Amino acid sequence: MGFSRKEMARLNRLPIGFVSAVVGLFFGLWFIGVNNVFPWNLEWLNGKGDGSYDQLNFEFFRKNPLLQWPITAMPNYVAGSGQVLGSGNGLFAIPAKIIGLVVPGNFQYLGIWIVFCFCLQGLFAERLLSRLTDSKALQILAAMSFIISPILLYRIGVLSHFQLGAHWLILAALYFYFDKSFKRKQWALLLLLSILINIYITAMVVAIFIASNIKNVLRFPKTGIVKIASNFLVPLSALVFGFIFMGYASYGGNAKGSNFFRLSPIAYVNSGDISGLTFSSVIKNIPAKNVSDFFLEEPESFQYLGSGIVLGLLISALLVNRFSTNWNLKSIAPLVVSVFGLFVFALSNRISISGYELTYWWPQLFHEVRQVFRASSRFGWPLYYLLFTAAFCFVAYRLSFRKKVLFAVVVLLVTVADGRNGIQQVRNELSMSNDYVSTIKDQKWMDLAGNRERIYIYPNFDLDSSLGTSTDYPWVDRWFDLAKFAVANDLHTNFGGTPRPIADFVQTENLRMENEFASGNLDDNTIYIIGDTTYWETLRVQLMNVADSYQLDGLNVLIAK
Repeated sequence: MGFSRKEMARLNRLPIGFVSAVVGLFFGLWFIGVNNVFPWNLEWLNGKGDGSYDQLNFEFFRKNPLLQWPITAMPNYVAGSGQVLGSGNGLFAIPAKIIGLVVPGNFQYLGIWIVFCFCLQGLFAERLLSRLTDSKALQILAAMSFIISPILLYRIGVLSHFQLGAHWLILAALYFYFDKSFKRKQWALLLLLSILINIYITAMVVAIFIASNIKNVLRFPKTGIVKIASNFLVPLSALVFGFIFMGYASYGGNAKGSNFFRLSPIAYVNSGDISGLTFSSVIKNIPAKNVSDFFLEEPESFQYLGSGIVLGLLISALLVNRFSTNWNLKSIAPLVVSVFGLFVFALSNRISISGYELTYWWPQLFHEVRQVFRASSRFGWPLYYLLFTAAFCFVAYRLSFRKKVLFAVVVLLVTVADGRNGIQQVRNELSMSNDYVSTIKDQKWMDLAGNRERIYIYPNFDLDSSLGTSTDYPWVDRWFDLAKFAVANDLHTNFGGTPRPIADFVQTENLRMENEFASGNLDDNTIYIIGDTTYWETLRVQLMNVADSYQLDGLNVLIAK
């Protein structure tokens, strides 16, 4: 495991993070598949759940004017509900929209984005580890474990939450936290980037930012009040600017989500999900099924550390008593309190382990905030990456150079060896291409769309709250195809998949359309699709003098004469 002095000298001359960024780049290319990085390749996005919805959102977004306010507005998608860019990734979507002004046809940026995330995951992992050790070899080898962290691979490959692949923002926040001095310009840039990418990760970065400010005040109690205020307000001003720029202020009453997600207290050692996917062959092969099933997690809450990191934490725990360096509580306590606070918030006040639930009281404010951040199980991520760092922390200070390198190699190899089936399965799911076969096939649709501006449905639906999604209506199976048809033909919709509940809009829109039908004054530029066949039969008789009716591909259509 030796390195020559020349090799070490060359390695040390490279910028911190460069090697790991390159490793992350190549791993990202392998993980997603090189062909899927090309902007003109859309086939791999078919059948990718939320990833497909992200691409659909972008296709609608790029059809809107570049000069509008907010710049992320989408008045052509779920028209009237005040939607902004559904993916939330303005950092890439806005430049991609500008490129789209000169590039004909559809294209995607998600492949490039995923590779970009793996690249920066490596860069900031190595930089974070440089706060613990001067050993370049250990920094690089340990950073590789961050690049293949199960939580990152699962989030991108299984859940297709591509925008949430920006875990490097959390690593960057931890890297800034462990800086000897507080750099408000760096924090301002990080908070701005975070809000331009994803609001959930922004909340985690903000928590670490506040902890960093508290640490700075505790370490330097003589700091002037003006400087303390400046350290808080300058970065927060950048955050507020980004919040307004992204159009989040327009959410208003739609800011709260629905459904209930929580993190299991043992999520960090739960190696698989309820579908059977696992990142630990050892745990999956435990003969007692009740034991192996104990280590399964709901998909949204999957946060397995990886077998190598678990082993590293156990070894580090054994070395604690031999650890001679004294911790400065003023330096570490604010971060520990911050990430554990986020972890408790992720657990919720209804703690569940393998079907058993413990409930305790929470202030109503916590419940309100949890409904805004409905998938709050994600707030376990900062502690997750702090544990990743801790797995190498004590080793970095205590062991000799050779043993450090050997330790990092063992952690990496154990993670890969035990989790290789899961890694390969996730990679296969992500990189696989699928042909898109629309259920909108009748040529009459093209004739109808030729001189019209809108395609509206009745009754409307809200996927988030399940309003209007019963089997009485065809929307669950057909809305995506209708929306794809709409965006391909420059038609506005009053429906779609949205990141937040729109129940109030659905009720208001249904009432508006009922009044429109009752008045007999149909819009000449709108294709009306009626989900209830009985109601459509009534309308076609009632409006026979002002509207033509069709049944196309199993859908009931009305068109003003």
